[in-house]
Amino acid sequence: MQTQKQLVYFIRQVPVPITPENFEATVQFGTVRGPYIPALLRLLSGVFAPQIFANTAWPESIRNHFTSHLHRFLACLTDTRYKLEGHTVLYIPAEAMNVKPEVVVKDKELVQRLETSMIHWTWQIKEVLSAQETVETGENLGPLEEIEFWRNRCMDLSGISKQLVKKGVKHIESILHLAKSSYLAPFVKLAQQIQHNHYHPAGKISLHKTELLDSMGAKDEFDGSRQAQSNLTFLSILKEPYQELAFMKPKDISSKFPKLISLIRIIWVNSPHYNTRERLTSLFRKMSNEIIRLCCHSISLDRIFEGYVSSSKTDLQGCIFCCHAWKDHYLQAVQMHTDQSFSRHRFSSRGWVLDQTSIFAQVDAFVQRCKDLIEVCDCQYHFARWEDGKQGPLPCFFGAQGPQITRNLLEIEDTFHKNLQMLRAAHGGILDVKNTSWHEDYNKFRAGIKDLEVMTQNLITSAFELVRDVEHGVLLLDTFHRLAAREAIKRTYDKKAVDLYMLFNNELSLVNRERNKKWPYLEPYMAHYSGQARWVHILRHRIDRVMTCLAGAHFLPHIGTGEESVHTYQQMVQAIDELVRKTFQEWTSTLDKDCIRQLDTPLLRISQEKAGMLDVNFDKSLLILFVEIDYWERLLFETPHYVVNVAERAEDLRILRENLLLVARDYNRIIAMLSPDEQALFKERIRFLDKKIHPGLKKLHWALKGASAFFITECRIHASKVQMIVNEFKASTLTIGWRAQEMSETLLVRISGKRVYRDLEFEEDQRQHRAAVQQKLMSLHQDVVTIMTNSYEVFKNDGPEIQQQWMLYMIRLDHMMEDALRLNVKWSLLELSKAINGDGRTSPNPLFRVLVILKNDMQGSVAQVEFSPTLQTLAGVVNDIGSHLFSTISVFRHLPDILSKRKLHREPIQTIVEQDEDIKKIQTQISSGMTNNASLLQNYLKTWDMYREIWEINKDSFIRRYQRLNPPVSSFDADIARLVVRMD
Repeated sequence: MQTQKQLVYFIRQVPVPITPENFEATVQFGTVRGPYIPALLRLLSGVFAPQIFANTAWPESIRNHFTSHLHRFLACLTDTRYKLEGHTVLYIPAEAMNVKPEVVVKDKELVQRLETSMIHWTWQIKEVLSAQETVETGENLGPLEEIEFWRNRCMDLSGISKQLVKKGVKHIESILHLAKSSYLAPFVKLAQQIQHNHYHPAGKISLHKTELLDSMGAKDEFDGSRQAQSNLTFLSILKEPYQELAFMKPKDISSKFPKLISLIRIIWVNSPHYNTRERLTSLFRKMSNEIIRLCCHSISLDRIFEGYVSSSKTDLQGCIFCCHAWKDHYLQAVQMHTDQSFSRHRFSSRGWVLDQTSIFAQVDAFVQRCKDLIEVCDCQYHFARWEDGKQGPLPCFFGAQGPQITRNLLEIEDTFHKNLQMLRAAHGGILDVKNTSWHEDYNKFRAGIKDLEVMTQNLITSAFELVRDVEHGVLLLDTFHRLAAREAIKRTYDKKAVDLYMLFNNELSLVNRERNKKWPYLEPYMAHYSGQARWVHILRHRIDRVMTCLAGAHFLPHIGTGEESVHTYQQMVQAIDELVRKTFQEWTSTLDKDCIRQLDTPLLRISQEKAGMLDVNFDKSLLILFVEIDYWERLLFETPHYVVNVAERAEDLRILRENLLLVARDYNRIIAMLSPDEQALFKERIRFLDKKIHPGLKKLHWALKGASAFFITECRIHASKVQMIVNEFKASTLTIGWRAQEMSETLLVRISGKRVYRDLEFEEDQRQHRAAVQQKLMSLHQDVVTIMTNSYEVFKNDGPEIQQQWMLYMIRLDHMMEDALRLNVKWSLLELSKAINGDGRTSPNPLFRVLVILKNDMQGSVAQVEFSPTLQTLAGVVNDIGSHLFSTISVFRHLPDILSKRKLHREPIQTIVEQDEDIKKIQTQISSGMTNNASLLQNYLKTWDMYREIWEINKDSFIRRYQRLNPPVSSFDADIARLVVRMD
């Protein structure tokens, strides 16, 4: 909304149409500028009063009566208008200004009106002269307002003095002098008093004591002008120091208090008028008000209620410090001027007797108000996580009840924010110490905080129900640490701290029970003595971790239970350290002082568990020794001197042992990959590898340095070569196996369950399929021959023994090829048997389509019902499948016959497969199935015998005979119907 400084108004006096001709007579208009009282005074003085005073048409009595009241109203209105600005202005009636006094004296009514105005002037001047106390200026004002009051008072008296010499006042004085008015003498006396003693505040004033005393005359009870001048002179020395305070923070103001108190004491001692107990008490009280006002300016209630906790508490504590410093400096000044020990050094003989309670009543109340606001800040920090305008992170609670605890915590925060908003919206000024409603609102807030404290106690208790270890308990106590500053919550917090130390005691008891076990559990890779020490050390680490957690928890309260737990921990740590030292001494007593001779053994040995393989021949006691030394060194124990020479070689021996393990692994992997028959085939290469490894079995020892590296390199190189040959050989054998499997699964018979063959389509389809499969089988067989030819390149230069092993290898693979072809024939015939006989669970699908026909081989003979193709033809086609299969595989020869010059005296593969008993059984099943199917079809043919007369009767002879019979029409129709039924 925009404030308007000027208003234009139009008032229609009578309800008539407005025209340009009657506008001025009908409409009253004008403007109102600024505040309403000055505007009213301006309107009356400038518009209405001149017209009324100049009007002579009214009756005399009415005009006199109205004018008298108008003068009174204008006098009061003028006084009120300028008092708003702190000035006193005399109302001068304009009614007699242009008339000579001799003429005015003759108008008694006018003289009375002028006397009324002078009476009002006298009252105004007396009121100014008698208003010496500043209590009416307001209890909450400060010293600067006090100075301004006396300055305005002097300026007011000066202004009155100037008004008294104005022409209008002098004109009225002359009129009343001629009229011999009794009201003139008191007015003139007051006017002379003001005119002779008025003070211009703009003049220069010396603040030296002698000049101040010279400027003061004898005290006159009614000399208000002189008193105002004196008070302003003395109070002006406080203006500059107090103006400096406006630019300082409350915590920095305290350094100015001694100077201000000293200046007030100077005024107290030297001022002839401003030295009463009431005025000095009021001045000190105003100084208290000024301090409170400065503190209020530094306090932002919005920041307090918006969560700026840290900075707001700093400001509030600075205000409290300032108020306490003000009171302390005042009491110190009082002591200096009243204590007998300071009597020699007093600056004046005048004592210090003021109403201290009224001076500091509001200061004490303001300090308590600041403490209340600090409590509000603390509550925001405790219950809403506010720190300095930002909320801290929401704590994360573990366990199944974590989400529920978080929801409860958020509920507490929400309730607190509602209470905080109610306090913020409280009526009245929060920092106004005279606002008594604050206590009621703050007590409601405190009651809500007590409820939140109970809710928080319950929350802490429920959160600790799932705590099973110290670490989680410390985390929870750290989370609720900010709330432990509140006395009600601190009791619950201390109780949970006791529970936390009880958990630590339980942990100590468990560790002590584990420590007292006779046979502790050790990991397989750990040695006996160092393992025990390591296990005990782990137990110590277990309690050390908990103790470190407790030691770092600076927020834990100091309680007796905690000190006892720490003492128990220290005793247990000492016992564990002693046990470790004792175990180390036991270990050193069992050491062989000449353990270096255990290295005089060969590097490798033949494995006793796995025949034909190698093991690393390293003394296990040395391995145990190295493990012991390693763990004891981790525990910061010094290695005994008599095993240092072996311990120094531990890393070299470890590397050597790892390399020898690689050699043994390479050799053992070759042996493990080969079957006994294959080992005989690779006998020459294994023998060559054994020669390379032999030095490690006999000559090379662990104590030697350098020679082992060459040995290991040579062994691994030759082992890798042999390994490569073995890998290729095994890959070739595996590939041959895959080819054999593929040959067995590529069947020579193709039968689709959805296709039904007509006439002799089956025979032609099978012939084409066998031809295609035969080509594929021959290709696979040729792949096998090629692979074996390539494999033989490795062994072709070996001796007769190896050649004999190669022949045996070829025979094994030849048997694999025989089995593959045999399985192919077997599974092919099984497929055919399934198509004819079914699989035993379901009936077979139709395979052949057979037509029923009338067959008449000879002219004149009787036609016969037959199948096309005949059952004998189908049986021959099916039964000949087996012989066709044997004929298809007859092209395959034995592998030794192909790959070697030596002939294998075995029957051909076709004959071996044909003599297989399983295949013979399947052929029998196929033949039996065809026979059974033929018998079923013959039974089907017999169903046509009832219709034999249809094709056996000679139609020509039948028609001639029927013609001779010449049957009636009805008989003829019956015979036709009978024949039609039979044909259907």
